Amino acid sequence: MAGIDSIIRRIEDDARDKAEQILNDARVEADDIVDAARKKAHDIESSILSEAESDAAEVKRRMHMAAQLRMRKDILAAKQEMIDKAFEQALQRIEAMDAEHYNQYIKRWILSSDIDGDEEIIISAADRGRITPEFIALINEELKAAGKIGSMFLSEEHRDIRGGFVLRKGGIEINSSVEALVRMDRDELESDIARALFGEVE
Repeated sequence: MAGIDSIIRRIEDDARDKAEQILNDARVEADDIVDAARKKAHDIESSILSEAESDAAEVKRRMHMAAQLRMRKDILAAKQEMIDKAFEQALQRIEAMDAEHYNQYIKRWILSSDIDGDEEIIISAADRGRITPEFIALINEELKAAGKIGSMFLSEEHRDIRGGFVLRKGGIEINSSVEALVRMDRDELESDIARALFGEVE
């Protein structure tokens, strides 16, 4: 009996030892699983934070670029508005000229044009009081002296222009209104005005 009891105790001890070893192994494996899960969770969190930071930086960069673009557009718009005002003021000064200075301006304009000297002159209704047949007769005299025909005449027709004139001959018209000439030279004039207003050329 004593021998059987000894064998049973040895079996029980071995079972306990084995059970304890199994529990220890399970604890170690559980700790490894928990550590791995924690590491994976940390890696995921870091990745999410890194991605979020990257997205935030990209959003910030895009907002900065948009703000810079808007600022440049606003500056260009403001400069363009000032240039437009400068052109408008130039037109207004021509419109406000007294008859003597305005006629000198028109005469130089006509005499410097590449014309035959027998064209029809179309002006605005507002200029009827300043550009008269008598004034055109004086211009014709100078045209003849320059070797041209010298028979230009005022048209009965009026044009909706702010100053200057339209020359017509044989169905062909030359628009020499102040608006047309300003538009024609605008690129060069804009550079000059931009330099005068802002010290630079856009």
